[in-house]
Amino acid sequence: MKTIIEYVGGTKGDMLCRFLNNAESTQTSIGKSTPMGWRKNGLNYGPYGINWLKLINPYELTLERFEDVLSENPYEFLSSHPLWVTYDKNYRDLLKKYNYKISSIKFEPKHYVTIQIEGLLKNMLNRVDEKASKDIIVKTNTEVKEDSSKNPQIRLYDIFNILFFEKKEIPEWIKKDAATKNINFEDLDIFKEVARTGRIQNILKNISNNKYHNFYEKNARIFRSFNEMTENRTILNYEDLYLGQYPFSHLPDREKEWNDLVENSWCDYDENGYREFDEPGPIKEINTNIYTKTVIRYLEQWKNLD
Repeated sequence: MKTIIEYVGGTKGDMLCRFLNNAESTQTSIGKSTPMGWRKNGLNYGPYGINWLKLINPYELTLERFEDVLSENPYEFLSSHPLWVTYDKNYRDLLKKYNYKISSIKFEPKHYVTIQIEGLLKNMLNRVDEKASKDIIVKTNTEVKEDSSKNPQIRLYDIFNILFFEKKEIPEWIKKDAATKNINFEDLDIFKEVARTGRIQNILKNISNNKYHNFYEKNARIFRSFNEMTENRTILNYEDLYLGQYPFSHLPDREKEWNDLVENSWCDYDENGYREFDEPGPIKEINTNIYTKTVIRYLEQWKNLD
C-alpha cells in the first residue's frame, strides 16, 4: 500500500515525503523542499514535474488527473495538498483501486501563524525567478517537458495555483487546450508581480499592525475545515513531527538526519508572531479570500450528497 501525505502549505509535506522515501534533500536557502517527480513515456515528468494532487482548487483536480497521478506515481509516499475531492465517492473508489491510504498532517490553532507565514514565504512568493527561463512547453494536460535545470520551480500546477490565489482568470492558452506551444511568462502580468522582490516586504508590512489579522482570522476557517476533515485518514500531528522528540522509532539510525532537516526548514524570519506558538483569544472567522470561498462551496456541495 502507498501513502499520500496530505498537508497545507507551510507544514513541510514535501520534506516529510522526501525523508520517508529516503530521497536526497533538496532544501533551498529558505528551507523549502521541492516535490518529488517521475518520468513518463520518456519525458521528464520531473524530476520536479507535475503532481496534480498539489492543486489548490478542488475543481481543478479532475478525476482524470487524480487517477493519472495515482496510477503513475512510483513512490511509496506522495505529497498532496488538501484532498477536498475525497468527499466524492468516485475519488475514494480510485484510492481503493490503486491501493492508497491518506496520512494527514493536522495542527492546532496555536500553529496557524507559523504555518501561514511559512506557506507565504516558501510557496506563494518564491515561485518565479525572473532571471530564469520564462518558456515552458505544454505537451498534454498531464505531461510537461521543460528545461528544469534553469528553473525547476516553474511547473504547470504552480501556474494554476498562483492564478487562483491572485484572483486572475486562467489564460486562454490553458482554457482551450494543452497542445504544444511556447508560453512567454513576461506576457502574464501576474508573474511579473510575483517576481518582484519587494512584494514580500509589502505584504508583511501590511499585517504588522495586527500580527494575527491575516495569519489567523483570514485563514482560520480554511484551517479548521482541513483539520476537521478526518474521514478515512491516519492523523499525523504537526507538533509531534517538528516540535517534539524524534517521531520515527522504526528508523532509529536516521534521527540526526531528520533533526537537521527540521532545523534547516524554518524560515529566517522572526516577526509577526512567527514561531511563537501562541493561540490568540476568540477571533471572528472571516471569509474573504477566494480560496476559502471556493473550498467551502465545494465541501457544501459534496457533503450534501454523501
